[in-house]
Amino acid sequence: MKKYLLIGLLLTPFSACAQQDAYFEGFCKAFDTFRSFFNTYRASPELSSDGGFHSFSGLTQQYHTLLKVFDEASFKYRRDAFFDAIFRPEYLNVLEEVELLLEADAPLRSLKDMVRTMVRIEREGFPRSDIEVEESIRLLRFAKVYRPEFFESTLEGMLLKKQITGLEAYIFRKYFDKVIATFKTAPATDSLRAQVRNVMELAESSSCVPCRDSLSTVLLDFYYRMNDF
Repeated sequence: MKKYLLIGLLLTPFSACAQQDAYFEGFCKAFDTFRSFFNTYRASPELSSDGGFHSFSGLTQQYHTLLKVFDEASFKYRRDAFFDAIFRPEYLNVLEEVELLLEADAPLRSLKDMVRTMVRIEREGFPRSDIEVEESIRLLRFAKVYRPEFFESTLEGMLLKKQITGLEAYIFRKYFDKVIATFKTAPATDSLRAQVRNVMELAESSSCVPCRDSLSTVLLDFYYRMNDF
């Protein structure tokens, strides 16, 4: 990288080169930490163990950091030809190596999808289509697989919780709120009974956990009332 900087000095102010070099140096340090957590995880990949969880959580944090630093640098130097010619390829080379490492097993592949989804929402906001919302919830919900009570104490865990809550609130308002209200208060008529299967299919097709849980509770109560009807 230093040799590229010397060449670029002819075209770019030294201060700009130094800033970009400092950015990239921090990025490389995050990669070194990521690789250290990766080696620890591969030696003990059981997510139920303290060591496995700690290294997996560390991988999540460092991958998030790598993606965010690259996003920030890309935005900050978006009109800088030196960045595009010299630094961007170096960032992408490192990220390519990271993503190859995250193909090592199924939990790591899910981690990659989870963090990339989280960063995309940070960058672009919530997706607009219902299909994308459901898919985003599914990918983010992977965080619940491994000891969420510990993971949620991290910055990434708190961010995930906020994103999941917002996405699920959208699905709940759009598809479940009125349905739940109807089955909660309406008499157990034949007409309403005929809708139960469709409502259950709606719940089963959704990634929204509180939607499914709330509907299941209401339908259970409905069945009791239906048997008394």
